[in-house]
Amino acid sequence: MRLLVSVRNLKEAHVAAGAGVDIVDLKEPNAGALGMVGPSTVSEVSQSLEGCEREPRPKLSIALGEVTDWTHREVPQIPSVQYAKLGLAGLKDESNWEDQWLKARASFEQRIVQVTNWVAVCYADHEAALAPSPESILEAARNTGCRFLLFDTWNKRNGRLWDHLSPGRLTKLIELAHQHDLQVAVAGRLKASDIPRAAEVGADIFAVRSAACEQHNRTGFVSASCIEHLQESILSAASRS
Repeated sequence: MRLLVSVRNLKEAHVAAGAGVDIVDLKEPNAGALGMVGPSTVSEVSQSLEGCEREPRPKLSIALGEVTDWTHREVPQIPSVQYAKLGLAGLKDESNWEDQWLKARASFEQRIVQVTNWVAVCYADHEAALAPSPESILEAARNTGCRFLLFDTWNKRNGRLWDHLSPGRLTKLIELAHQHDLQVAVAGRLKASDIPRAAEVGADIFAVRSAACEQHNRTGFVSASCIEHLQESILSAASRS
């Protein structure tokens, strides 16, 4: 299982990369579940990771907000990233939500130097987010060329991943995703103690923000010691499997 840590600026990216994370994810926690950082920050972090001497170099992921954020806004120019995420909050009752998602993705593809993988985001609390169900998004991900699926929470103040999506249901969803060659990341206020459960349900990527921050505060600063603890827990879980 790989480790993804969300960071909000170049300084945090240096800490995460130096601590050996597999994926550095750019996200602004004060701007929602998939809050986007400024384009200049993306450029700084992208250049920094390209010059990283560590092998293998960490991959770069970026949160692009929700599809509805870009209905009347111009998409910015963004450098090459390996993973990109666009949320589907607010589109539950839209019969053409998949078309809106594809249209937004196409707009970004014209402005991003290179997007290697689109990540379909399934909100465990999809009813509160007014988003399509995880099952619907999984099917759409398979039909629209996504390579990755993320299970996350939309409202960070209203419970964790397991509070909205039972391990049994999540296991079945991940099994189906794997049948369609989709790799799966899990997130949603997860802690190091959640790593064994994430491994049990079959997750490929363990994604965190708060668990990697000082005092586990998602708006705090990322901590190398917290990241190292997460990595040790992943190795421990792998050794027991």
